[in-house]
Amino acid sequence: MNIAQLRDAYLIGIKGAGMTALAIILRERGVRVTGSDVPERFATDAVLAARSIPVHAGFAASHVPPTTDVVIRSTAYGDAHVEVQRARLLGRTVLTYPEAVASLFNSGRGIAVCGSHGKSTTTALLGFVLAAGGYDPTVIVGAVVPQFEGNARVGHSAYVVLEADEYQNKLAHYQPFGVILTNIEYDHPDFFPTPASYVDAFRAFVRRIPADGFLVACTDDPVVADVVRDARCAVIPYGRSQGVPEDLHLQLVGAHNAENALGVLAAALHLGMSRTDALAAIAAFTGTRRRFEIIGTAAGSTVIDDYGHHPSEIRATLAAARTRYPGQRILCAFHAHTFSRTVALKDGFAAAFRDADQTYVMDIFGSAREPHGGITAAELAAAIAVQSPAVASGNVAETTAVLLRDVRPGDVVICMGAGENDHVARNVVTGLQMRASGDEPMRAR
Repeated sequence: MNIAQLRDAYLIGIKGAGMTALAIILRERGVRVTGSDVPERFATDAVLAARSIPVHAGFAASHVPPTTDVVIRSTAYGDAHVEVQRARLLGRTVLTYPEAVASLFNSGRGIAVCGSHGKSTTTALLGFVLAAGGYDPTVIVGAVVPQFEGNARVGHSAYVVLEADEYQNKLAHYQPFGVILTNIEYDHPDFFPTPASYVDAFRAFVRRIPADGFLVACTDDPVVADVVRDARCAVIPYGRSQGVPEDLHLQLVGAHNAENALGVLAAALHLGMSRTDALAAIAAFTGTRRRFEIIGTAAGSTVIDDYGHHPSEIRATLAAARTRYPGQRILCAFHAHTFSRTVALKDGFAAAFRDADQTYVMDIFGSAREPHGGITAAELAAAIAVQSPAVASGNVAETTAVLLRDVRPGDVVICMGAGENDHVARNVVTGLQMRASGDEPMRAR
């Protein structure tokens, strides 16, 4: 895909974070962009609307413009999809998201941020820092970044900073010049059958960095330390074990974000940015959406939304909350994402909520690939309850109602997961605001 030669692109599953970022980049480079997705609203709806990118609600063959040059599909949709079939009947090129991104990333000076946790924040921070340093990168992030006014930044240099997702081994499509590798911990059991197969995806990726490229790696992680032995390029290690410099200042919460910033600082310095400028940019970064995002404060309580959906991410977020809000009660509503992950990591989830005073386990959020199976919210809640208080709380409306019943002034409510927990957070804030004004809380949607 040569963007310079494109006039018209159609994106299937355009509301996905990566797909939205790609749509923004194409639109800003003069390509007419349209697309389709499910009718439900996501955070990316506002991002697409702000760029005047039309989105069809639902899928139909008639949506695909006969004038389109290329159809790009999310990997959530296969060859049997009605719009993919229509594109092929029209004789149009059909690319998957990683194939389309690879054509952009591989033709530039691509820097990939990969790892099991921390990718979105680290990618956004690296892109922000390099932009502040005059490197003018194009940036593709899996989360909305307020300072980018979306989840992409369109630059005009050869630098492309990419959040490189390992799921479905998208890494295999990319030829990086540089990599930040944050950590490696088994995930996505629906695609990677064993921990070894998961690690091998990163190992192969590291091997593809050219000799004149670089690898910034958190070698505090023993799996990362093993994987980087296969690198054929310069390796720049980082980690909290080496100490956090006193001149590193962050607006982000948590020790895990300090570690992310150390990786970004190492990469920026390797690329020639001055330490003073890099540290100033790191201090000015305000974060990404759905990563310890304070949704609102009402009736004496604070409500936070967070995307953490792996046991390690949950532990890190709750530990950060315990540090930031000492002595306050923490109520955590958790929306587990996919049945296969919940089954495979059940023991990890059971121990992950110790810093919460009460955990509410929502009905498990499945996917088109696995709408049910293997475990229930009640079973997960029972496993968590062995070590810390937990109950099954039902769907969005039911969980909202239970939280509004239990929350007290001074409490911190954290709605966590990769599902619809952000809806709960906003509903709880609205309910608390109405309570503070003397009105009955509205019925949660």
